[in-house]
Amino acid sequence: MTGKPPFLVSTPDIHIRTCTVLQAMSTEQAKGCWRGLNPDEQIEAALKDGLSEDRSGIDSNPVHRKLNEKTSQPRYDAMWDFWEAIGLRNMEDMKHITEAVGRSTPGRLDKETGRATVKTVRNKMRKLMSIWQRKTNLTIPPEVHDSVAPYVKDVLRYTIPLSIEEKAPTFLTIENYVDMEELLWQHDHHNYVHEGC
Repeated sequence: MTGKPPFLVSTPDIHIRTCTVLQAMSTEQAKGCWRGLNPDEQIEAALKDGLSEDRSGIDSNPVHRKLNEKTSQPRYDAMWDFWEAIGLRNMEDMKHITEAVGRSTPGRLDKETGRATVKTVRNKMRKLMSIWQRKTNLTIPPEVHDSVAPYVKDVLRYTIPLSIEEKAPTFLTIENYVDMEELLWQHDHHNYVHEGC
């Protein structure tokens, strides 16, 4: 008992009495509310409130967040049309689609070759995989999903070749800072959860 006052030392007897008192308190507080119902009473209350006993109308598809109809939805729809033309079932399909995206996407940064950048192709593929999962309610195997970025960066960058150009950083000016603060603190309409998947 060195270093601790005797009233802070836990003994089995004190622990049992404390748990009993806490349980009695929580039971008393919960009487008459939903948490105080036993499982049978909870089901009965839910059925009275309109829960159907028939589960046949419930599907097992994941529920995705709604896309922004003005910005994200048109882009996802266009990607889905492209996706349907090729399809995805395995690693070979993923590589074929990724190369098709890399070869068909025009670039804006590299004026000399006009090729898309590595980052552009990776972002497009991320969106393509996301829309495929949304439309089919299936998941892409992890080994296929996780192979896209290295395939673009380490293979297609050289075989197509893709551009490695990056946008020049833009520096924060006082005007930009004021605009940003007004947006963040006065007109914050941003949804902070990623809507891609």
